[in-house]
Amino acid sequence: MTRTGRLAMMCLTAVLLPVTASAQTVAGSFDELAKILKAGDTVTVTESDGRQTKGTFSSMTNGFLTMGKGSTTRTFSQTSVTSVVRRDSGLEGLLIGAGSGAVAGAIFVNSTCGGDPECTAIAAPLEYLTMIPAGAVAGFLIDKYTWGDRVYRAPGAKKSIAIMPAIGKHAGGLTVVLRF
Repeated sequence: MTRTGRLAMMCLTAVLLPVTASAQTVAGSFDELAKILKAGDTVTVTESDGRQTKGTFSSMTNGFLTMGKGSTTRTFSQTSVTSVVRRDSGLEGLLIGAGSGAVAGAIFVNSTCGGDPECTAIAAPLEYLTMIPAGAVAGFLIDKYTWGDRVYRAPGAKKSIAIMPAIGKHAGGLTVVLRF
């Protein structure tokens, strides 16, 4: 087996190894939510009328969630909130993306150059200078602009499916939104 084949097998083995996984905890009460959130977390609060407010979590006291947005502070009662979603900063995605770019660059250089030291000396810096930043940017954007982690759902909150037609001059289709 070639060096590239061994490297590819090691990467596949690492990816496919079984890992212990557990479901993320979704709080069913504000008491449980107080144990999950930390001051400074970026959250989106959805109220029972469907209104969403994004801000920075401040505190939980006596069944009330307090968050700030700029110089404004807002307090929500447990009865008015249907869900709370916490968003990442994007740093985790940036680091994972940079690592993925480095691995992709190493695989590309090894598969392109084989054992040729001159080719490796030329290709490696070019690949790493493109693949690592590209992976970092992609990871950051994916982590930053995906929905986030639901950390609270009110007991009895409705799960819904919305199917909406998408009609254009030259195309048509459906948009499906699942909320659970």
